[in-house]
Amino acid sequence: MKPESLSKYRPFPPVVLPDRTWPDRVLSHAPQWCSVDLRDGNQALPQPMSVDEKLEYFDLLAKVGFKQIEIGFPSAAETETFLQALHATAGRLPFPVKTTEAHQYRRIQIQHGTAPRMGMRAPPGVADGRGFVFVSHRGEICPSGFLPLVAGNVRTDELGDIYREAPWFRALRDPARFSGKCGRCEFRNVCGGSRARAFALTGDPLASDPSCPYEPATAERPVLVA
Repeated sequence: MKPESLSKYRPFPPVVLPDRTWPDRVLSHAPQWCSVDLRDGNQALPQPMSVDEKLEYFDLLAKVGFKQIEIGFPSAAETETFLQALHATAGRLPFPVKTTEAHQYRRIQIQHGTAPRMGMRAPPGVADGRGFVFVSHRGEICPSGFLPLVAGNVRTDELGDIYREAPWFRALRDPARFSGKCGRCEFRNVCGGSRARAFALTGDPLASDPSCPYEPATAERPVLVA
């Protein structure tokens, strides 16, 4: 962004409504939270950003004054490269970086001997159906909003019972049931790969995450905690 671009836009005129408190508010400083969609195919960009461009964008957000960045769905073509670069960058950013569907970031942190660290907000191991549950606007209970495996409905079922006892939820909390590389990976208990991505591309939520290039060690010794 060019510095002169910051002054060429005028603030949106406030809308004064006596019975409302937000339409006439004017932003005078950077917000405390920023949700950033940096996946390939970003609807706002004619061409997806490269890894270097994304990191340059992070630096710009930091200079502007944002207090948190959310990284969602890094593209399969560059997942490892981007997350490695993100790890190297996160330590010098003045805010935490939250990842969404980028479970390999936990493995990368451990490999660098820097986990836990300020750079990932969710505790290690939180994933679809494991420390997380999603309820749709229709009341459908799913392991996450990205994994549409309906296990019940809050209109007829107890949410806690579904989370604890539904077959898919139990399976997703048992990394030993994962197949392929994810099933034999020594980081399966703290990473586990994206169950949503596995389901979207293979039809099997317990399959190996197609976006992860990591090859598990020959002599397996599972990592239990981050």
